[in-house]
Amino acid sequence: MVDVEAVKGLLQAMLTERGSILYILIDRLDEFTTSKEYAAQKQMLQGLMECERSYGAYDRIRPKVFLRADLFRKLDFDSLGKDKVLERTVEFRWEPRDAKELMAKRLAKNYRSALGLKSIMFTVDTELLYLDEALLTPQQLFTARPDSPSTDLWSRAIRRIGRIRLLARVSSSRAARLRHDGRRTHLDDHLSLGILTCIFPTEVLHKDANGNSASMSLTKYLSSHFNLGNGATTPRIMNRFLALLFEELRVYYQRNRDEHVTVDQNGEYHLVKQVVLASAYARLQAELLDSFTMSDSKWSGWFKSLKAGRKKKYTFTFGELAALAGAGKHAEFPKFLTYLVHLGVLECVQSDADATRRRYALPLLFRAS
Repeated sequence: MVDVEAVKGLLQAMLTERGSILYILIDRLDEFTTSKEYAAQKQMLQGLMECERSYGAYDRIRPKVFLRADLFRKLDFDSLGKDKVLERTVEFRWEPRDAKELMAKRLAKNYRSALGLKSIMFTVDTELLYLDEALLTPQQLFTARPDSPSTDLWSRAIRRIGRIRLLARVSSSRAARLRHDGRRTHLDDHLSLGILTCIFPTEVLHKDANGNSASMSLTKYLSSHFNLGNGATTPRIMNRFLALLFEELRVYYQRNRDEHVTVDQNGEYHLVKQVVLASAYARLQAELLDSFTMSDSKWSGWFKSLKAGRKKKYTFTFGELAALAGAGKHAEFPKFLTYLVHLGVLECVQSDADATRRRYALPLLFRAS
């Protein structure tokens, strides 16, 4: 038997003598727990966190555990001491505004490259960032000009991206109070939206919950249509969508050489057509589902059956999913659904319930187009 505490003590003494610190990085735990039932996942993670806490007395040995947010939320904080755990926790979030900023930065870099610009300068009426969006029209006040001699091409492409029209005048006293309360729209978000709407439509057509065509703002579209079952997207998904979109754009304009991109009354250049946006999104959906189909061959048959049978239905009981997959009462099926939740293909609405009583939802990203 190995006396673990004795080994820790010897290691602590050696590190202290050398003036060194040992960092132990523990990652990719989701792969270890992916096919385990929720109760088993919780038990394993609980044991790991208790082990990590046991190093508290050894200041030269510092374990760092990397956990997905959905796994972290499974922990029993009462037994660990919630305040002690949270004060040592750093959360890395990938929020909708981050996805929008990533896309905007990539586009801005390509604007500079394609138009031969040294830099791009933006001017924003910052007073308007303090106003509630409910007071504003969808068009945003935003102007841009290049710091480059190549002004003609740029001015045609981005002369004016849009203008806000206030629906009500704001008194000076109210404006002062709004500034005191803080901005409703962050400057970076505003800049990102301005860059995107150079070529993207401000309103995007999509399928609503009933499968009907509806319209929503570009911001809401990017915030809702690229999320996995855990409610967040990833840089890889957004980057892939951009790549597919420009592939579709290239093909569209090659086949429609008579179409010209012109500015409309709102200062928008409709380079990205609704039909192209929908086509790129459908390709992204199919590509993601195909990658998941191949990721674990032992369950690929069930996955293909679910993919083919989901149609227009977006919420399911355990029994409905088992019937669609043709799994019957197979003992492995609950693990398979846990695996899909881990991938983000499904969202488990009642993870604490018995396996056969749980309900599941399909994220927008994986609903049939």
